Amino acid sequence: MARVVLTNTARAELAALPVLAQESVRDCLDWLAIAPRGGYALFGRLRGQRSIRVPGNYRIVYRIDGANDERVVVRSIRHRSRAYL
Repeated sequence: MARVVLTNTARAELAALPVLAQESVRDCLDWLAIAPRGGYALFGRLRGQRSIRVPGNYRIVYRIDGANDERVVVRSIRHRSRAYL
């Protein structure tokens, strides 16, 4: 099971979301701890990072650290229209 770590930016973005969206994000973060490679691999300037869809209109952008996927670093939690900017 991977350890999920939020950057300061991701923590602030999570706190700014509506309560129902926060609950959905937390469910997805729990799932990422179990299956860190479950999201989509990104490309271009976001190469090396992954994205997972949160039910609704949000995306979590993260990277996996460690040879055995032991740590998931969440870089941002944003509305899908701004998630990859």
